[in-house]
Amino acid sequence: MSKKKYNTLEERKEANKRNAINFYNNHKNDPEFIKKRKAYYEKYYSRLSQDKKKLYKTYNTDYAFYIKNIRTGLFELKINKYLNKYNELNKKIKKMQDRLTYLRNKFGHLENK
Repeated sequence: MSKKKYNTLEERKEANKRNAINFYNNHKNDPEFIKKRKAYYEKYYSRLSQDKKKLYKTYNTDYAFYIKNIRTGLFELKINKYLNKYNELNKKIKKMQDRLTYLRNKFGHLENK
């Protein structure tokens, strides 16, 4: 009876994932690896339809935005910054409208009619 290397399917998946990451990190600067990867991507993308290419492009753009802005919290900070500016501007507009109505009520009788 042979001994199993992995007891569960999750352990095997985790080991495969770890091994793939290690392989990539060990070979990512190897010119032969880079050449094979480039050839793979060229072949893969040359066979895609225009709609799928557009879909991949938008997906990759959204994913990059998610990684750079959502995970780091920068987008939320930007939203809060603009909300604060919006609230300050609303307060200024309210003050200006109140002053306009006050001055019209105070000096409105001086207008030529």
